[in-house]
Amino acid sequence: MLKSDEVAIEGDRITWLGEKPNLQTTRAIIVIAEENKTTPIKRRSPSKAIAV
Repeated sequence: MLKSDEVAIEGDRITWLGEKPNLQTTRAIIVIAEENKTTPIKRRSPSKAIAV
């Protein structure tokens, strides 16, 4: 049976973000959700040729 739980991993430490399941031994598949790292938006400015 497959069950999903959300955890945070820092180094080799796992923190359960919900209720910790009652498990002694288990196997897990880890899917890593990368944060969306977008580049900063470059603000456009008017040409100096039209500056008043």
